[in-house]
Amino acid sequence: MGSEKIKAAAQSEAADGNGKRSRGKRVVRTLALSVTFAAVLVVVLGCASVFFWPKNNQAEFGLVKDTSNGIMGEPEDTIDVLFVGDSETYSSISPLQMWDDHGFTSYDCAESGQNLCFSNTILRRALKTQHPKLVVIEGNSIYKYFNYGEAVERTLYDVFPVFEYHNRWKFLKMADFTQEAEFTYTDSMKGFWMKYDAKSADAGDHMIHDDSSRKVMKRNRFYLEQLVNMSKAAGAEVLIVATPSIENWNPERSDEMTEIASELGVSFLDLNQGEYEVQIDWKEDSRDAGDHLNYWGAVKVSDALGQYLDETYDLPDHRDDPAYESWHDSYAYYQTQIRTK
Repeated sequence: MGSEKIKAAAQSEAADGNGKRSRGKRVVRTLALSVTFAAVLVVVLGCASVFFWPKNNQAEFGLVKDTSNGIMGEPEDTIDVLFVGDSETYSSISPLQMWDDHGFTSYDCAESGQNLCFSNTILRRALKTQHPKLVVIEGNSIYKYFNYGEAVERTLYDVFPVFEYHNRWKFLKMADFTQEAEFTYTDSMKGFWMKYDAKSADAGDHMIHDDSSRKVMKRNRFYLEQLVNMSKAAGAEVLIVATPSIENWNPERSDEMTEIASELGVSFLDLNQGEYEVQIDWKEDSRDAGDHLNYWGAVKVSDALGQYLDETYDLPDHRDDPAYESWHDSYAYYQTQIRTK
């Protein structure tokens, strides 16, 4: 009886061993199939992204946010300064005015409501063809709210553009399958929006203390650090600028941005107060009662900022360089758009 029990136990152990090996093989097969499926999916999405990605950087080709993406149409290595931010950027900073005054080239890589997720996207695209000496980050966008879902979505769009441009399937042509992308469009204003509306604001509301002002969120700080690291890796210096705004700036934010800039090893310029304060007429120079500046406010900011950049950074003067003749043409067009009060 004892030998039979031993024999039965041995058989049971062998069966258990065979079962475990069998289960192990099934697990390995399942993992292998999963990895294979994931690899095939990545290849399919990658190929589809190539086809669905617009073949030109114009709105009619399906590209979203074509104004900021106009930087991709600028000739390679011709931009000295990249401005990154939201509507405060394109409302306050005129690259063509600074070109005429100082001769360095710049571009506003900015869209309305632009958060730091998309700022990272547009800067990464710009740095593929441009090697600027300076990247300027407009401070208000650093406080722009976005949730983790938006951050994940933006990452997914960047890795697999087919998710952002899947609706283009209705407009695909043979060229989408046979030609590489060729970016020919650039904004004639270099990203600047020339607005003439004027809505008065109370100058007494400018730079008043606000202890409840929202602090820079951790996720915003993370993406800001990505912008800074990307810029430095490309050989560019980094400057954070607070453009004049009643609605968006107060002493608490300026103090916080001074501290953050120091921690990141970059510079911070506050145009709302102190040595470099721009003397904005809040009755005449804002288009929406103290949030954004209009053209006349932008003239003042561009004059002060252009002078600061020219004196602080080693920026070239291209005005006598025949290779930059198109900038003279752009400025001539810019002048035709200027109105008088």
